[in-house]
Amino acid sequence: MEIASDGMTHFCNKLTTIVLPDSLELISGASAFSDITALTTIELPEGLKFGEEEGYYFSDCTSLESIVLPASVTFIPDGMFSGCTSLTTVVAEGTITEIGENAFMEAESLTTLPDLSNVTAIGSQAFYECSSLTGIELGSVTELGSYAFYGCNSLSGELDLSGLTEIPEGAFSGVGSVTVTLGDSLTSIGMDAFSYSGLAGKVTIPDSVTEIGENAFKNTEVTEFYIGSGVKELPTNALASVALEKVTVNNSKDGIIGIENALPFNFKAEDVVYLHVSIGDD
Repeated sequence: MEIASDGMTHFCNKLTTIVLPDSLELISGASAFSDITALTTIELPEGLKFGEEEGYYFSDCTSLESIVLPASVTFIPDGMFSGCTSLTTVVAEGTITEIGENAFMEAESLTTLPDLSNVTAIGSQAFYECSSLTGIELGSVTELGSYAFYGCNSLSGELDLSGLTEIPEGAFSGVGSVTVTLGDSLTSIGMDAFSYSGLAGKVTIPDSVTEIGENAFKNTEVTEFYIGSGVKELPTNALASVALEKVTVNNSKDGIIGIENALPFNFKAEDVVYLHVSIGDD
C-alpha cells in the first residue's frame, strides 16, 4: 500500500491523531501530511519508507511534539519536519544515515534527536534556526550543506568536524558556545562559516586547507588561530574574532597575503607569529 497523493490532508486543521495501517509500505506524495496544525500524534507502522524524491511530509504540523520513526526509515527526507515549531523529540528505532535539506528547518523546540553517529550527509539548512538544540554528533559526517546549523544558538560543546572536506557557507553561523576539531582532509572553510557564533578557544586550521572565506570567523570568541601552510591568502575579516590573543602562521610573512585585513581591528598585524623566515629576512 502506498500514499502517493500530494498534500493529501492539507488544511485538515482539526485533525489531532493519525494512525496509519500496518499494510502501508510507502509514503511518496509530497507534503502528504503537511499543514495539519492541530496534529499531536501520528503512529507510523513497521516497514514504512518515505520517497526520497519528494519530501515535506509533516512540514508545518505546528502542534506535533514527538514522533517515532520505524526501523525501516534510514533517511530523513527534505523538509520532513520543517516548521514543526512544537516538535521536541524524534526517536528512531533504526539507523539514520542521511538527513535531507531543510529537514528540521525552524523546528525551534527540538531538543532530542536519535543517534546520529552513523549519519554521513546533512543537507543545506537541515537544522536552520533549531534554537533549542543543545548538542549533536557529527563525527561520521563527510558532506554538509550550507547554513545547516545556522542560528542554533543553544548548540554547545565539542563539534567533531574531522570527517569533512569542506565547511560550507554559514554552516555554523550563530551557534552557541562550541569548540571544533578539524581534520586533515579539510580543504576549505566557507564565507561566514562560524560568524557571529560562540566558537571559542584555539582553532587549528590544518595544512590541507587552501581557502578560507570572508567573515569565516568574524565576531566569534576564538582566542588563538593556527593557520596551516596551505592558506596563501586571507579575505576581509576572516579571522576577526573579538577575543583574539594569538595568531600563528605556518608560513613566512611573504608567503601569505591579506592578513592585515583579515584580523580584528584591535589585533596588530605585527603581532602575528610566522614559523618560516621571509626571503631577505636575517
